Amino acid sequence: MTTKTTNTNNNTGLGRGIERRSIRSRRSSGPEATGGTVRISIPFNSPSDDGMGFTEVIDKGAFSRTLSGSDEVMALWNHNPDMPMARRSNGSLSLSTDDDGLNAEMEDDGTSWSEDARASIRAGVVKGSSFAFVTQTDRWERKAGDWLRTLLDVDLIELSPTPFPAY
Repeated sequence: MTTKTTNTNNNTGLGRGIERRSIRSRRSSGPEATGGTVRISIPFNSPSDDGMGFTEVIDKGAFSRTLSGSDEVMALWNHNPDMPMARRSNGSLSLSTDDDGLNAEMEDDGTSWSEDARASIRAGVVKGSSFAFVTQTDRWERKAGDWLRTLLDVDLIELSPTPFPAY
């Protein structure tokens, strides 16, 4: 087994260095939409499956710094910055963790795309969630010829309901 830990400290804001991952929710029904609220989750210690050439898991502490700080985090409809759904700084996006993962709740902002997102989630058309992040620290391990990347510390940039999950 080969192990390598990197500390990228790539504080480049919303430009270079941002990675996106789409995930299948650990909940069997995927993202949830009830009333005016959309709920999505990002699972901890769940292997990715999106053809990146390596497997990736998220450590339980990967989002700790984001949660304890006041960094802006957005919720977007399918990563589209022209379709914001919620924002941490105005209280319409709340973030928390439990033993299983990071949980996000987006309150209705009254836009047509937010209603479209809720309708697609309720209908089962959109079954996944996605997130964008900048890696601060990760660990790479080679196990039985395959690479495993563990995200240890990331800056969470945005979350999105998406039809193409990877985790």
